[in-house]
Amino acid sequence: MSTFTWAVSYNSSKSVKPRVKQAKFGDGYSQESPDGINNVSEEWNVSFDNLDFSTFNAIESFFKATKGYIAFDWTTPDGLSGKFKCREWQFSHSSFERRNGSAKFEQVFE
Repeated sequence: MSTFTWAVSYNSSKSVKPRVKQAKFGDGYSQESPDGINNVSEEWNVSFDNLDFSTFNAIESFFKATKGYIAFDWTTPDGLSGKFKCREWQFSHSSFERRNGSAKFEQVFE
């Protein structure tokens, strides 16, 4: 298992959407329950600002090595340690030898 160790920018954000099963009955009555034992997971939109070329290469190589389906360990800016997958990322040139980027980290339970 590999670990993502690079710092992300402060403007990174998370979203949480619990998975819930719902059964609707007549007269507006409904019953709800969690969808599985790990029904609350986090999704992080992380940013990378002003990366030097070697750091950019290392991060992109890490993403390519995990291939969008291999989980890695990561500690969120909130301090939560967990397993995540990165299925999409993008980088842009900010200057001749600097890069900016973003990625989406999805929490998984394996």
